[in-house]
Amino acid sequence: DQVPQALKPYILDFLWDMEKLHRLELPTETVLLADLLWHLDLPWWQYNGTVFCLSPKQVWNEPEKYHEQYARTKNADLQHPIIVRKQGDKLVIMDGVHRLLKAVILRQEHVHVKVFDTKHSRFIAV
Repeated sequence: DQVPQALKPYILDFLWDMEKLHRLELPTETVLLADLLWHLDLPWWQYNGTVFCLSPKQVWNEPEKYHEQYARTKNADLQHPIIVRKQGDKLVIMDGVHRLLKAVILRQEHVHVKVFDTKHSRFIAV
């Protein structure tokens, strides 16, 4: 019920465990950062206790106002690939939106991603 309409097409329809996701051995690819930029406009993050109300673009534009999320972005480790899943012709981020924003701020052209296949859903479900 808390997921806004803008995110509903991209959020999986089951609860999953982030630690289990990270333990999966997934194929790694290099992709153009431009292919992921559309994520910056979506309200992935929380602010003042409200979930799904803040977009990475808002944090990028007002880092002092959204200092907690900006600090998380600055501390994001780009050594860890962003985890994505394919949905039609899009790559949808499952984990790594802070890393995406950091890569944008650093003006990178490419990022490493690990590609999750929905056939592995049973391995991460809660």
